[in-house]
Amino acid sequence: MRINTITINNFQSYYGEQLIEFSDGLNLIIGNGGTGKSKLFNAFYWVLFGEIYITSEGWCKTDTLFLSSHKALHNYEFINKKALSETPVDGKIICSVVLDITDDKDNNYIIERQASTIRQPKQEWDTKDSWSQPISSLKVTRDITTGTKSEVGFLAESIIADLFPKEIRDYIWFQGESLEELIDFRNKENLRYAVQHISYYPYYEKMSEIINEAKIKISKDEVKKLSSLNAKNAEAKSLISKIKILQERIQIEEENKKKISSNIETIKLSLTDDESKMEGMAGFAKLVTDYDECEKEVIRLNNKLTELDNEQRKLLPSLWILRGTDQMIEESKRLVKSHVEEEATLPEKKYIDEPSRAKLEQILYKDHQCFVCGSPVDDEHKKAVDWILNRIKAQEKYYQELDDYRNNLEQSKMFNMFVGKIQDYPDYLLRSVKNIDRHYQEIEDEIDKLIRLRKREHDKKAELDKK
Repeated sequence: MRINTITINNFQSYYGEQLIEFSDGLNLIIGNGGTGKSKLFNAFYWVLFGEIYITSEGWCKTDTLFLSSHKALHNYEFINKKALSETPVDGKIICSVVLDITDDKDNNYIIERQASTIRQPKQEWDTKDSWSQPISSLKVTRDITTGTKSEVGFLAESIIADLFPKEIRDYIWFQGESLEELIDFRNKENLRYAVQHISYYPYYEKMSEIINEAKIKISKDEVKKLSSLNAKNAEAKSLISKIKILQERIQIEEENKKKISSNIETIKLSLTDDESKMEGMAGFAKLVTDYDECEKEVIRLNNKLTELDNEQRKLLPSLWILRGTDQMIEESKRLVKSHVEEEATLPEKKYIDEPSRAKLEQILYKDHQCFVCGSPVDDEHKKAVDWILNRIKAQEKYYQELDDYRNNLEQSKMFNMFVGKIQDYPDYLLRSVKNIDRHYQEIEDEIDKLIRLRKREHDKKAELDKK
């Protein structure tokens, strides 16, 4: 077996398409730690068998990576991370490995394994729900007498099984971590297994085929010799005749065996075709199930949106109408405070009720002099007369204010009782308005979230429709 080339595209640490060529004889891959040697090894094993090696887990199938690796890796994490991060939403990324080999009979084989995934509508690319499940596909193109022929699926795997028998895979591809266990020949079972499966494995098969063919040829020659030597021996002739009959029967059975083998191959092809159809039916059934789940989720989201819409319709006239009334409430608070401060003061007593109105009129119209200092108050002393007249007018105004206050005192008491009750309302309403804003925003955010989820489900349904 000779490896000619391997082409790696977006597989593990290999970004983009990378071609590696090999020469006849021994090829060494040398590099520091973390430069991709193990990943190259994984590329060989993946293209042939669909598996990669994880140090803590061993061999894991990439088609079921999240399950087979005990959740060590997500389903998409065997694909190159840089290529994943550069893929836009709804974009498709292809990961592939192509191996060109030639067997001992100079027959050429092109083995290609490919997996693709689509980025889902998520904000971050490196999350478990951001990518569709990547399922690998296998194709083998080989040389035949009439040219080249390509096989896929089960038939391609059969060709690889013939080229690399399962029993010897551990010895042709292995990680350093498993080498010590393989070559521990102090364990008798390891030694027996190694001798049985690696010692000239293909040559043993060919030798067995040669021996079987030679055995038939030798038997025929021996029968001819016995016939000539025992031409006159009746008993020997009878035995030789039986041998010939048995040999003819063997030949007939060999022909039947070939026909049966041919029929088995035909049945295998038919079975493969039917299995492909069954897989298609199973895939369609899963698509239908996924589509139904999408529809149910859309219905659930619509019902939730309807509930929130109804809640908004109820809250808008009864509570949310107060949104934006902060300034009005502050103004009402100021007015209430101003009224309370004004009502807390009685009409100012200006001490203008002494001397009394009667005494002032006596000074002005009768005595014409001040009863305290004896100063004259008459037409010649106009300033004194004006002062007394203004004093009388001020007394009239004061008494009028006092009468008005006393007349309105009962009504003021009742109104002030009401004011006392509503004094704390502005502060309470201001706190409530803040809570209203928060509640309103919470419901708006929930509606936006549900609308985004519904759009994602609609996109998913559209994708399922295409499939």
